[in-house]
Amino acid sequence: MKIILICSSGISSGLLVRRIRKLAEREGIDDFSITSTGFAAFRRNHDCDLALIAPIGPTNVNNMVDVCRQDHIDYLVIRKEDYESLNVEEILRQVVGSAN
Repeated sequence: MKIILICSSGISSGLLVRRIRKLAEREGIDDFSITSTGFAAFRRNHDCDLALIAPIGPTNVNNMVDVCRQDHIDYLVIRKEDYESLNVEEILRQVVGSAN
């Protein structure tokens, strides 16, 4: 599964991506890759199986949801509490659940 985590610039989510990747490896989840990108870059290139949308401003979230719907991309909006607390266990649980 190829996942793109989208945040405002793609920089702030780097730590979250590393922690999710490490947890997926520890859990033995196969065929899993995750990267981060900013909103603008995602609009230009969104080759992924799942878009994980960071809760950075309702307008940005709504715009990314619209892009995903328009281009038939599966997406999840990360709960603000999970994003701010780096709750990678819950985020990964939702990602895996969306794949089933």
